[in-house]
Amino acid sequence: MTLTENSAPPALPATDALPDHPLAVLTAAEIRRVTEVLTSAQALTRSARFVFIELQEPPKHEVLTWRPGTPWDRQAFVVLRERAERTTYEAVVSITRGEVLSWTRVDGVQPPMMGEEFLACEAAVQADPRWQAAMRARGVTDFTLTMVDPWASGYLGPQDDADIRRLARPLTFVRCCPSSLSNFAHTIPCCATRACSPRAAIACECWRPPLDVPPAGHWTAFTRGHTHGVVSRQHWSRSVVDSALVS
Repeated sequence: MTLTENSAPPALPATDALPDHPLAVLTAAEIRRVTEVLTSAQALTRSARFVFIELQEPPKHEVLTWRPGTPWDRQAFVVLRERAERTTYEAVVSITRGEVLSWTRVDGVQPPMMGEEFLACEAAVQADPRWQAAMRARGVTDFTLTMVDPWASGYLGPQDDADIRRLARPLTFVRCCPSSLSNFAHTIPCCATRACSPRAAIACECWRPPLDVPPAGHWTAFTRGHTHGVVSRQHWSRSVVDSALVS
C-alpha cells in the first residue's frame, strides 16, 4: 500500500462515526482513517507498508453489556512493515478519537508476504541471467510462459534472521502454450539457490544438474478428468530457486 503525503487526519462524518455493533468489521472509511492517523502520528514514509488493519475488539464485558445507542471507543489493530528499517511494528489506533494508543516495535518477526512482494520476487527471478540460462538449458525459451510462485523459504541459520533479510523460495512452472490456463501443469526441474539482496536479486547459486522438462508430445493443457495419456511424472524433480526480498 502506497502512502499519501503526511497530513492531519480529517474528521469522519458523523454518519460514519460508529457502526451498528461493536464487532462490526471495519469500513473502508475507517481503514483510511487509521492509515491517515498512523501516518501522521508516526511520520511514516513511502517505505512503510500496512500489512493488516483489522478491528481491535472491545473487552468482552463491554460487548455483552452494549445496547444500541451506547457509544464506545472504536479501535483498529495494525501490523506494519517498515521496509527501510527492515522492521515490523504493531499498533492500536482509536478511530473514534483519532489517536495512536500504542506503537510497538516487534523484533525477530516478519509479517506475511504482500502482493507487491510476490510480483517483485517473480520479476527478480525471471530477470536473473542464471535462471534464464537454466531455463534455456531445459528447452524453455519463451519466459512469458513461466510462472514463479514464491513459497516460504525456511530458516537455515542466523544469516536468515528476520531482522537481517526477507526471503522467499520461488518454484518455477511453465505452461504449454499462451492459451493454456494450467499454470501449475509443468514444474521445471531446475536448480536450487540461496539468495539475499536488498533489491530482490538472486545470489549464492547452487545449481542442480540439468533435467529435461516433459517431452514435447506431453506438453498440453490438462483438463478435469483428462490427462491425455501422459506418462507418470514421479521421476521428475521440482524446480527450486531461492530469491531474497529484503525490506
